[in-house]
Amino acid sequence: KGVTNDELAHVELISNEFINNNKIVYSKDVPLAVAKAIHGLRAVFGEVYPDPVRVVSIGYDVNDIVQDVSNPKWGDTSIEFCGGTHVAKTGDIKGFVILEESGIAKGIRRIVAVTGEEAQQAIKIADEFRIKIDKISKLQGAELDSALKQVSKELDASDISSLKKSEYRETLNELRKAFNDSDRARKAAQTKEVIDIINNYFEKNPNSPYIIKLLDVGSNTKAIAGGISHCKTNLKDKAAYLFSVDETSSRVAHSCIVGKHLVNKGLKAADWAKAVSESVGGKSGGKDDAAQGSGTNVNEIDNALKVAEQFAKLQLSL
Repeated sequence: KGVTNDELAHVELISNEFINNNKIVYSKDVPLAVAKAIHGLRAVFGEVYPDPVRVVSIGYDVNDIVQDVSNPKWGDTSIEFCGGTHVAKTGDIKGFVILEESGIAKGIRRIVAVTGEEAQQAIKIADEFRIKIDKISKLQGAELDSALKQVSKELDASDISSLKKSEYRETLNELRKAFNDSDRARKAAQTKEVIDIINNYFEKNPNSPYIIKLLDVGSNTKAIAGGISHCKTNLKDKAAYLFSVDETSSRVAHSCIVGKHLVNKGLKAADWAKAVSESVGGKSGGKDDAAQGSGTNVNEIDNALKVAEQFAKLQLSL
């Protein structure tokens, strides 16, 4: 089964303790029958070993081991059969960092780790990520949203400790959740504010057939949609043209709705939006009773408001 983060942390701890203790690594060819009798021996199941077999031991001299193969203290270290190369002492390894734990076949797991300079580099990168995450945690709004996306991508591609990666992902997820909760609350408040603006306007100007308003809702097009929906349901004899400028993306969002009797008087939403789009750029679309558009000429927003006003007055003969 998969190795848990706590278990991986224990593996790293044990390995680095051996490294920090800088124990001597011993090796010696030993008769196979004697070698197999060593207490705590690590050997690969099903592997065929030569006779004699090379025994590698950390911290305990193989000569001492073969004199007392059943001593339980041999189980406290790493003793194995191996014909490969080894460091002279564990301190030469310098460090041990687990990068990945995964399944490679049914019932078989693989741990990928780095040592030496690569381990030190992995630790350095992880420390840099910690600083980066601390910095973005102080951001707000669109800046935080963008930074979370960017850092999450960088983290996924980074060669750092799998434990640190898991820890940082959890931190980023917490920041994302906090941002999403705050963003939803902010957008809901903005939608309510838009509806209040519309209601207040018509309370003060009951005879006005329309409202044209630039709203301070940034990229929150749902707030504009909420205002349009409110007019459609509760102000059926009125018209509304709502605008918003998102400075971050340099876009203008605009949407309008026209009550049926005002459509009959000549004010058609699709034509209204088309006239506005000539100022703010981009495209618009819709029908006689409702239309919307998006443009990139944010510097033309004041002119767009004037165009919307003039168009409405002209079509309604005001």
